[in-house]
Amino acid sequence: MSISRTSRLLRLSAIVAAATLVAASCGSDEPSTGDPGDQVLSVPSHLWEGGADAEYMALMEELTVADNPGASIDKPVIPFADYHQQAYTQMVSGQAPDVVIPYDPQMTQWVQQDLLEPLNPWLEEAGVDVEAMIEAEQVAVVDGEVYGLLAHSNPRLLVFNRQLFEQAGVEIPTTPEDWRAAIEAIRDTDNEVFGAAFVTGGASPADIYQYLMPIVAGFGGAFVTDGEPTATSDEVVEALDFVKGLYNDGLVPAGTSSADIVDAFQSGKIASVVTGPFLAVATQEANPEVAQHVSLAQAPLPNPSVSVNLFMAMPRDAQHKDLAADFILNTVDPQILDLTIREKFVPPGMPVDVPADLLAEHPYLQEVVDAATTAVSYAPGGVGEQATDVMNIVGDGFQAMLTNDLSAEETAESIQNELTTLLGS
Repeated sequence: MSISRTSRLLRLSAIVAAATLVAASCGSDEPSTGDPGDQVLSVPSHLWEGGADAEYMALMEELTVADNPGASIDKPVIPFADYHQQAYTQMVSGQAPDVVIPYDPQMTQWVQQDLLEPLNPWLEEAGVDVEAMIEAEQVAVVDGEVYGLLAHSNPRLLVFNRQLFEQAGVEIPTTPEDWRAAIEAIRDTDNEVFGAAFVTGGASPADIYQYLMPIVAGFGGAFVTDGEPTATSDEVVEALDFVKGLYNDGLVPAGTSSADIVDAFQSGKIASVVTGPFLAVATQEANPEVAQHVSLAQAPLPNPSVSVNLFMAMPRDAQHKDLAADFILNTVDPQILDLTIREKFVPPGMPVDVPADLLAEHPYLQEVVDAATTAVSYAPGGVGEQATDVMNIVGDGFQAMLTNDLSAEETAESIQNELTTLLGS
């Protein structure tokens, strides 16, 4: 066993014991690509760009290099909007990086296309049992093969500006009806203040899908269930009708991308968004004055919302597999787990208790951790490598509903027909 392997096992012992993970000794089939020292690990990502994500990646780098003296990391910054397509293109063209960072849909698609290396040998050596991780890890497990480690889960909740609710004299909503009433009360046309927002234009279909799915799931719907189109279900139609009503009545901003929503929320112009905890963190960094009024609650919808889950994975054609495995295994390092909950305000893949001091300062963090245990994946279910196509159909159909003033029923029928053609059902 190499020096880096020995040091890793020592450092991981605390989390292994705490989570009662199953230890396994090194086997003779241990993968090897040579001494990780002096190798340059390729990890292009949008996460290097700044803020808490960059802090997270910097610690991942620090831990990896400490375990592998002489190694270094090549870390090109790729805009989020381009990242997954670029990573996919690199893998299918034989120019794969050493580490990729799929979300739920990409994990499903890339596994289906045999683009990822199972991590089982390295996990067994380190004594990491993925059964001890939160349920979202199972997105990366297929027939016993583990294709990625869950870095953290982003359950979708109601991120809100309490000051705007108080100024309008309304309570934080717990039902769709209450939310609609609060949105109406908060709307201030003179000051361009909106009670809520979701992506309505100027964005990719996948971006639209990511903001739409928490609402659809919250009404109990899904566009695809176990590989079968279900876009015309009553629950999906009800969700589309709810959103379209807000849009038609001028209660949400038109033509907004996800970046527009973040900017407006941070400027105190939007009172609520069903999105991830990242928005609260980003607001603290961008505008502390607004951030002091920001909190989180369960989405005001009758069913559990969705989570957007971020994984660390290794391409089949990675050049430095042992070094890549060292990097990926750092997702369960105690220092990374602590940083994830303290700086990113999201639950890591390995369960942790929210530190008492942090919970006292940010009580809503318990809501985030609890939501991660019930939220379902936002990826379309059972469609494998066609996940991106499904998201594009839904995103385009939703955009057409808004711009062409189609009814919720017409939109659901159109999406259903396209999904049926795509999936052959």
